[in-house]
Amino acid sequence: MGMHDRDVAALIRHLVRPNMSVVDVGAHLGYFTLLCARLGGAASTVWAFEPSSALLPILRRNVAENDVGGEIHVVPSAVGDSVGAVTLFAGTPDSMLSSVHRASAAGDGPGPRETVACTTLDAWAEQSLWPRVDLVKIDIEGHEVAALAGMRELSRRNPGLVLIIELNERTLAAAGESIDSFWAALAACGFDDVSLAGPPPRPVTFPQDRDAIRREIRRQGNGRVNLMCLRGLG
Repeated sequence: MGMHDRDVAALIRHLVRPNMSVVDVGAHLGYFTLLCARLGGAASTVWAFEPSSALLPILRRNVAENDVGGEIHVVPSAVGDSVGAVTLFAGTPDSMLSSVHRASAAGDGPGPRETVACTTLDAWAEQSLWPRVDLVKIDIEGHEVAALAGMRELSRRNPGLVLIIELNERTLAAAGESIDSFWAALAACGFDDVSLAGPPPRPVTFPQDRDAIRREIRRQGNGRVNLMCLRGLG
């Protein structure tokens, strides 16, 4: 129906061009994965990271049944700052709220849990012989700071990289993080040109615009904002 995270969808439609390489972290059922592959065309590549054993068959079926032209690789793994196994808590009542942080996922009380694989984007990229990556989208319910800590080398090797990432104070707090640690993780990856997702995108700096960011969170009424982040030249 075109109503899912419309600000992110608008950014993707604005940013994704033919032949681009995209990493979708927290692919869920593949909405943005398929959108990126369709926009990128036959020569594009999308890597879709999704750890949930309940969602993976649906994601794979959606990829198989929608011939969007791009090359799509489903990666059955969570993404963080270390390689190993983690516990994934199913989101309740919404599977989009699944998280490796129990308090983040438990909207209506603790959901089912499972042990899943976890990697870092740096470890994955090294194993994949450092593919070119043009765009990374991250929406993983509070684990964004860890994911950023695990992609510093990938960011360094791709100076033109664009990042679309969710900032959610509640889920960050569930992970023991904050807006401050989130922004520090962005800076450590070289992302110093940050905008609130539009339309149109609105540039923000931190901590100067902390109040403006929180006003936007309240305005949207869903506890979070999406950001578009670019790497500076310095």
